[in-house]
Amino acid sequence: MDTITATSTEDGTKSGTANITITAARAITLTPQYPAASQAEIPGSPFAVQINATGIQTGDVIDWTEMGTTTPYTITAADVTAGYFTVGLTINENASFVQFTCATSTNAVCNPAWIAITTDQQQLVESLDGTTAYFNPGELFDIQEYSLPAGTLSGNAPLVGSVAALNTAVTVDGGTAGTGVLLSDHNLQGVNSTAGNATTGVITVSGTFPTDALASIVAWNGYGYVTEPNVANPGKVEQFAISKSTGLTVGSSVSAGDSPYAIDAATVNSADAIVVYSGVDTTVHLFNTSLTPESSSALSNITAFPTNGQPLPGAKGGWPLRIIGSGTAAGTVGVLSSYDNVLDFLTISSGNTLSWPTTAYASIAGNPYLIAPDAKHGAFVVALADTTNGVTTLERISATSPYTATAISASTLPTGFLASGLLVSADGTEIYVAGFNTLTPASPTSPTNTPLFFTITNP
Repeated sequence: MDTITATSTEDGTKSGTANITITAARAITLTPQYPAASQAEIPGSPFAVQINATGIQTGDVIDWTEMGTTTPYTITAADVTAGYFTVGLTINENASFVQFTCATSTNAVCNPAWIAITTDQQQLVESLDGTTAYFNPGELFDIQEYSLPAGTLSGNAPLVGSVAALNTAVTVDGGTAGTGVLLSDHNLQGVNSTAGNATTGVITVSGTFPTDALASIVAWNGYGYVTEPNVANPGKVEQFAISKSTGLTVGSSVSAGDSPYAIDAATVNSADAIVVYSGVDTTVHLFNTSLTPESSSALSNITAFPTNGQPLPGAKGGWPLRIIGSGTAAGTVGVLSSYDNVLDFLTISSGNTLSWPTTAYASIAGNPYLIAPDAKHGAFVVALADTTNGVTTLERISATSPYTATAISASTLPTGFLASGLLVSADGTEIYVAGFNTLTPASPTSPTNTPLFFTITNP
């Protein structure tokens, strides 16, 4: 208790007193227990995020903001006793930052805490002629088209007919056919990449398609390949033919290890290669375009998925796989484990043999979750979630020993933006990034899930 005395400046004999209580401003420190969580194969499921908090008091209000929507959480006595509180975040079909603040708390100033809810599918791909990038934003059930020369959104290719229940992956046929774009989950659709955004560009689905959830997809030289991890062990890879005139036609399927999760394709040593990563047995499998197994290699420095095929619970994740198809590092396969913070490098030899020297990997600090092949530099570009500042950062890691890392300036990426699409241009001079600003809409009149597209110089 303190006393304040006020004296008149005109008559010094007149004064007054008042008793006041001074309460020191409290500093609340918020620290996420898990800096990132993988979307993986559980979209729509709640993810329990524990926020360690110092200085909180009962009744304090913690706001968390995602996709432009703020949700308040009122601290309880049990939270204060425990020193942390737990909120359930919904894992969406897109990547997003979630920001925690306590601006509404009385006499409290706090640092922001960020959680990165990440996707780990290839969601931004380039057309065969290098003029257009296609991005599947996840919540919007269509394909966004970007003009690469202009760096701007040029329209979209809306889905018609049997709309996919979940939008998880997009790919463009990168081979000589250049036939279309595919979406996958419980249903598949193709969109003609040469027909613009007209509904006539949609390729009709034909045949019987898988009923199991599809984890990833790639197209190459007129075929689409999808992984099916949630079938009885072992999982499968299934092939589809892509045609502008007859649609998507069911092909063959083969076993692809336990919980095949990530996939990519490229022409290596004059032969088409389909490469799959299986999460439970941590093995990379190499197939030809007839889906004949050619070789495999186990990775000993990556933590296996639980035996039910679901991603590791309560922890950051992401297991993308990409292939460098040309240049000095042609035939190099990169497998990123966000959980283990490592990027492994495998080699496809001229005899179509896949091998992994146990020393061929790079340790990555921070929260890496996306990779893109950079043939020009013989490297992979990595997107990282900076959960201290709430922004996406980029670095390039050489695919040859000593696997050096080079930071890439991404100063144009705003706070609150978490990339869910990453692509290096065919000539290697630019990096294309697509995603969402999760704090505010793209404009006052735009929906909060409007995707954003950035072009960054790749020095």
